[in-house]
Amino acid sequence: MLYLNKLELIGNLTRDPEIKSTSNGKMARIGIAVNRRYSHNDEMKEEVTFLNVTCFNERHVRIFEEYCRKGTQVYIRAEVRMNKWTDGDGNERQNLEIVMQPYRSELILGGRPQSHGDNGGSSQ
Repeated sequence: MLYLNKLELIGNLTRDPEIKSTSNGKMARIGIAVNRRYSHNDEMKEEVTFLNVTCFNERHVRIFEEYCRKGTQVYIRAEVRMNKWTDGDGNERQNLEIVMQPYRSELILGGRPQSHGDNGGSSQ
């Protein structure tokens, strides 16, 4: 039997990437907003979903750190995990986690936001 755990997203970063050092190297935490447009009663509607992504792929962490900031458009291929725990009050909690693993993830940068000083030209 085959199994597949793959999520593909295209969206914009909701904040600058948060880079942390761990005992295994660096990791990044990012927020991403994914838009969905649809028609309802002949009226176009838009819905935004906000997701958190944790990246353990060191090459991708470097890209997040050097080239990404709030507003950068990204394509991400990652895995989905469901975390369950009991909080301090004894309540069962769970959250969905999107994880970019070292060997099973992909990152492609789209358009990047321009700062106020940019004139649209390339400075690299």
